[in-house]
Amino acid sequence: FDATSAYKVEARNRLGLAPDEMVLLFVGQHIKEKGVEIIINAVDRLRDLPVKMLFVGTGYAVDEMNSMIKQLGLSERVKLHGVIGSRQRLMDFYAAAHLFLFPSFYDNAPLVVREAAVMGTPSILLRDSTAAEVIADGFNGFLAENTPESYADIVRRLFADKDCIMRVGRNASATLARPWSDIMDDVMQRYQYIIESYGRR
Repeated sequence: FDATSAYKVEARNRLGLAPDEMVLLFVGQHIKEKGVEIIINAVDRLRDLPVKMLFVGTGYAVDEMNSMIKQLGLSERVKLHGVIGSRQRLMDFYAAAHLFLFPSFYDNAPLVVREAAVMGTPSILLRDSTAAEVIADGFNGFLAENTPESYADIVRRLFADKDCIMRVGRNASATLARPWSDIMDDVMQRYQYIIESYGRR
């Protein structure tokens, strides 16, 4: 995690983000079911803070999102980066973010939350969502209600408590990120079970 902390600073520099900006991130399909409108409306409620919202991905709602961003006058604060094919560059986005926003009832076990955790970036998910079952609020992530106000309130609170973000990010990295060696052990055990079960028939 300590090495990741240094990498986070380097990633913000590579992406041209100001040191005083709080960076928020969403990676995934740009569809309404993922709560993208909630995110944009939450940022609209944070105009008094140096907050920048980065979207990575694409989907049917991109045009509506762009229109919404322009109508609210958020073009300098909210950026849509499209699909990023480079894993290294995508890692920079995960690392540069202070918080990963994922207000979705649509997902059940989103990989993006774990990818953010690998880089020490904690997520804000919806309370009582399936995606949030691995989150202990305030320990390895944060839980919000399904409203822009709730998301904005949590971001505002954490803007004033960067130590909390770092502590929860460390816990997210320790509890949500899994090394390939662990995953392969699970895969091997599953295959062994299938082979043995098939052999008994």
